[in-house]
Amino acid sequence: MPSYPDLSVALRDAIINGTGVTDQLGQNSGGDNVFTSRPIPSTAPYPMIVIGPDIGPNDQGGLNDERLVIMRHVGVYGQNTGTDKTQYRAVETTAQLIRDLFHRKPTAIKVTGWNVVQIWTRGPLVGPTSDDKFVSRIVELTITLIAPM
Repeated sequence: MPSYPDLSVALRDAIINGTGVTDQLGQNSGGDNVFTSRPIPSTAPYPMIVIGPDIGPNDQGGLNDERLVIMRHVGVYGQNTGTDKTQYRAVETTAQLIRDLFHRKPTAIKVTGWNVVQIWTRGPLVGPTSDDKFVSRIVELTITLIAPM
């Protein structure tokens, strides 16, 4: 069996290179505001994308194949302040673009040592925030990988 896959880099690369996905994000030290771990730098401006860790990896391999089903949450966060709700709309738009980037598109990512068979999405869903001054949308990814024979 190949080594356990790290999806962080593949997902981040796909998001950064996805058409229009990062257009409405703030900039962090000249780079896109797409993070693969927490805590997020306190200086990072909103809106931003945070790729969460694996959720419940599930080994569904058979007698003759190694197959993993891995879930990940991709969150888009922004501030819900001001009368024009610019960031609120940017969060919603960005989350929908993330969904469109991955849903039923296994070629959206490349995972070293694995073949990506399927990517399903759920959402965008309303995500948790600490108070009404922030807005969040979550896109849940379910990624099926098979080890090459």
